[in-house]
Amino acid sequence: MKKALLLSFGVTMLCALGISSATAEKPKVGMLWDTTHAERRVTIANLMQDRAKIDGWEPLFQSANNDDKLQITQGEAMISKGVKLLVISPVNMDTASVIVNDAENAGIKVVDFDRLLKNCKPDIFIGFDNDSIGDAIAGWAVKMVPKGNYALICGDPADNNAVVYREGYYRVLKPYVDRGDIKIVVDQYCAAWDGAVALKIAEQALTQNNNNIQVFLSQYDGLSNGCIQALQEQNLAGKVVVTGQDAELPALQRIVGGTQSMTIWKSSEEMAKLGADTIKAMLEGKTPPTNTKLNNGIIDIPAYLLSVKVVEKRNMMQTIIAAGARKIEDVYANVPKDQWPKK
Repeated sequence: MKKALLLSFGVTMLCALGISSATAEKPKVGMLWDTTHAERRVTIANLMQDRAKIDGWEPLFQSANNDDKLQITQGEAMISKGVKLLVISPVNMDTASVIVNDAENAGIKVVDFDRLLKNCKPDIFIGFDNDSIGDAIAGWAVKMVPKGNYALICGDPADNNAVVYREGYYRVLKPYVDRGDIKIVVDQYCAAWDGAVALKIAEQALTQNNNNIQVFLSQYDGLSNGCIQALQEQNLAGKVVVTGQDAELPALQRIVGGTQSMTIWKSSEEMAKLGADTIKAMLEGKTPPTNTKLNNGIIDIPAYLLSVKVVEKRNMMQTIIAAGARKIEDVYANVPKDQWPKK
């Protein structure tokens, strides 16, 4: 009798709180990804969804795979499903504003994820210190090659990151260009960050300059691969500096193999943790931590920016391997084992 009364009391209390005796419904969080073609994007998405199981929210994940119109459709569908929060890595920094404005009208908060949104008012931006990345890539290159012909291979112009990285290039290169030490022979964007586009641009650049290019400043490892393919066709791979970004495994293998010169490492683990922590705080009605603000032309968005690191052959062990981001046997898979560095 006593147990029956306690059970009845418990059910009554749950009903009073608006909770059924069945499992309470988890808050839905829409995760709108620009692409899953990039290794880093997949890793981050998987890690965040793992955290969702622990933190008690239901992820609704969709990738637009670089189709901005599809992403808008996906966003509208998620809003209609009653998500409590939207996390958007926009395909197009301008057109994705439609999703943010619709979310705002529906009372749904928006996390701007890794790519800055324009023409709208997201609640927070989380990502890496993108203002420093172009400077870091170009700064590393001019230390290696302070004189010569440079080809600038940039990402998608619809992605604000590509624009910001290019601005960083010019901040570093301008004094070298002004005094005639460096000549920029190519400066082109690659739609959808497509390595095949980079390959064509690199082939044309080498032809037009009689192979007289000393540096390919690439903004992404996938673009770097295209540049290296073009260099291989001319037996120049490993003889020309090729930069990169994202520390994808094939790029790390190319670095230790000598065909790619460096990459920018943005820790997927740190980014996934920041994303999950931000979601958890906002679902609980708390203000997530920030360390700066970013102006997107409309507002100053509260932001949390993570730092990045330059990775090259000589510090591979001290960075990627030491942090556990990759295993030595994976990075050096194409290098004879007797040539592996000692742990």
